[in-house]
Amino acid sequence: MSDTVKWTAIVVLFASGSAMGIASTATQIAIVEAVNAKLARPDQFAFFGGHPLKLLRLRHEYRRLYPSGTLLRRMGWQGLAMTGSLAGVGALLGFPTPGLLIAGVGACMVWLLCFR
Repeated sequence: MSDTVKWTAIVVLFASGSAMGIASTATQIAIVEAVNAKLARPDQFAFFGGHPLKLLRLRHEYRRLYPSGTLLRRMGWQGLAMTGSLAGVGALLGFPTPGLLIAGVGACMVWLLCFR
């Protein structure tokens, strides 16, 4: 693979991964807005900050309040696309296998939070 093709692929993958990250954040904000609209003031979620316990509680509340809602699935696909794009960048840059395995763990976490 020529250097021009390689670097073009890296830029495209990085841009698409970044775009999916931004889209995923926007979807998470939409989920927080939807859930907060139906929760009492003290139980509402903050818009930013996404530690695992908050995300699990948010996921649980969204599923409870919107059983047929699709925002979690959309956020999951966006997260998987982001992880895949950035793993592709890592592979093209020659990152070692453990770095790519971390991307796989990230993809598993997205699956557990959004698709399960």
